[in-house]
Amino acid sequence: MLTFMKPNSEKVIHPCGQANAVSPDVGNKDVIYPALAPEIERKTGLYFIEDREAQSSAESNDLDPARHLWELSKMLVKEKFL
Repeated sequence: MLTFMKPNSEKVIHPCGQANAVSPDVGNKDVIYPALAPEIERKTGLYFIEDREAQSSAESNDLDPARHLWELSKMLVKEKFL
């Protein structure tokens, strides 16, 4: 069972256990609301916590690690991407 962490938690995701876990009903809001809410249908690049728009972390907007991860992923799967 994966444990989903609350934002700004100092802990990492635990492969098991209940520390900072949320119920499936609460956790689903992060996925279901942005996918189905008509008021944000044409908006992109947003981050949600439950059913509220939130600010993503500075790390999530850092392009250098993102580029590195993309290059590493291409190397590992041995595919050429556009």
